[in-house]
Amino acid sequence: MNLSKESLYEHFTKVYKVLEEKAGAPPSFLESFLSYATTWWNDHFWQTREFRFMGKLGMGGKIYLDPEGYRIGYYAEDRTEERANICKEVNEILRGLFMPNTD
Repeated sequence: MNLSKESLYEHFTKVYKVLEEKAGAPPSFLESFLSYATTWWNDHFWQTREFRFMGKLGMGGKIYLDPEGYRIGYYAEDRTEERANICKEVNEILRGLFMPNTD
């Protein structure tokens, strides 16, 4: 799927806004995430890539950009019930936002 830079930015902004609203990702990381995610989409879609956003998930808070879907996670040693619930909720939302690259 060949998308314009603007379309990709719009899509990945929606993804990041979920991270901000639900997982406490800092707004100041948005531009870095957009650059990272659009590069992944265009050049590395066949690989799983991760972007550290931290937020409510601590230092291990990451989003994984994968050819099969987007998901978030954190370090196992940092597990709490709250973090597990955040991941469950956000991952459900991210499944609905996933846009496969069919090129």
